[in-house]
Amino acid sequence: MPQELIRLEPSMISTDWQLLRKVRPEEMDFKEMKESIRLEGIKIPLLVRKIPVEGGEIFSLIDGGNRLVAAKELGLPNVPCFIEEDCNDIRALTLQASLNIQRIETKKGELARQIHRIVHMDGALSQAKIAKMFGKSLKWLRDTLSINNLPDYVIALIDEDKLTMANAIHLIKAPEIDVGSLIDDAQVLTSEAFEVLVSECIKNRRAHSGKTIGDDWIPTPERRKVSELLSKVQREIFTELELKHISTLAERTDAFLEGILYAISMDELTVLERKEKRERILEEQQERELLRQLERKAEETAELQKRLNKFKKENT
Repeated sequence: MPQELIRLEPSMISTDWQLLRKVRPEEMDFKEMKESIRLEGIKIPLLVRKIPVEGGEIFSLIDGGNRLVAAKELGLPNVPCFIEEDCNDIRALTLQASLNIQRIETKKGELARQIHRIVHMDGALSQAKIAKMFGKSLKWLRDTLSINNLPDYVIALIDEDKLTMANAIHLIKAPEIDVGSLIDDAQVLTSEAFEVLVSECIKNRRAHSGKTIGDDWIPTPERRKVSELLSKVQREIFTELELKHISTLAERTDAFLEGILYAISMDELTVLERKEKRERILEEQQERELLRQLERKAEETAELQKRLNKFKKENT
């Protein structure tokens, strides 16, 4: 169905709907666009949809936030708009993302957040269907969504083209505690070289885990299984030490935070338990290594005795 083209007063268009890109009037791109509109008018119509409200309907903006703000600042009496018929929330979000994918100024972090909204708006909508809606591969969708797992300062580097998507994907696989130390290399190394660096980092963390215990040991978050959390809550199985510790929590906020910390194995008792467990593992490893050394010494002694006996026999 062809879209209807109408002209609307800027004040008639609602911008309460979640837009993909923020309008940044202070940036040079916006100022240049505004000057172009002042001289030539709006050449690309805005995209709006009708939303029923009590007593009538309103026009809600889907695409064209920068053009609309520029029109308001210039005092234009009306702006050209296409009306997208039968447009629900998911369709509106999808259109916003689709229209912005091929624009140079679109920031990948904003696009990732928009697709994240679509995924969580309808649980029945599979990632494969969403990828098809954008005309993209399932890998592209998953890579784009994975950006949301990175810290904001890393996403900012992606948006500023200081960090490639390939290295961002490698960075997601790195241990969370090492992201900060890897970020400089991520901006200068090739994808192949950075992938090797991240792999080495992962190996080092695995090798370090449970083997080096001391005053400098720093616990890291380890998410518990949901089944373990449910069992704990439903069966109310607590140790005497846990009950004593829980009884010291006077505020609901403290109890809530304690629950969050427990879920990621960062509460005081769990950290202590993990450290003691790792110390026991280290002691056991040291004992096994000592036993192996004694066995090797015994074998060497036996071999020397054998040679000595042979020497004596040959020389008698």
